Amino acid sequence: MVRRRPGVALALVLVALILVGALAAGAVMAAGQGMRDAAGALGRVRALAAAEDGLARAAAPPSWDPARTAPGPPGLVATIAFAPPGAVDTVRVVRLDSASWLLISEARTLAPASIAAHARIARHFTSDASGALAPPHPHTINPPPRPHPPPPPPPPPPRRLACTHETTWDPRCDALL
Repeated sequence: MVRRRPGVALALVLVALILVGALAAGAVMAAGQGMRDAAGALGRVRALAAAEDGLARAAAPPSWDPARTAPGPPGLVATIAFAPPGAVDTVRVVRLDSASWLLISEARTLAPASIAAHARIARHFTSDASGALAPPHPHTINPPPRPHPPPPPPPPPPRRLACTHETTWDPRCDALL
């Protein structure tokens, strides 16, 4: 005789619905987190691009004022502001010595606070006799790599002794026997 268990099917259906709902909620949360991560990465890339653009503009001949290279003490010489699309960039010009400059570019994206980003880069420049900026010689920043020495020659193959009695006797043959 089959015994009936009332209410078991209803409990199993409710548990299955709760599991499906939890999986759906987890998928929605994961998709939302992925969207926030992608928006943040895009904001960081935009901020870095704006900082690089500001640094290039500040050092370019049309916007570089040769009067900044006039003799003076080391320290902050000028602050230049740029407004590339979707960002704000500020470049600080710092005199290190009479012919050496540090340009510091700091950019912020104009986005909602949840995806706003910030980037800061700096580059060292030198000035020539005319007052124009030029990047320092590459060998002062990163020397060229030295060539690797050639690999050592392979060891010679081991010599085989002919320890037969038909050849001339060799004392090393006794050690092998």
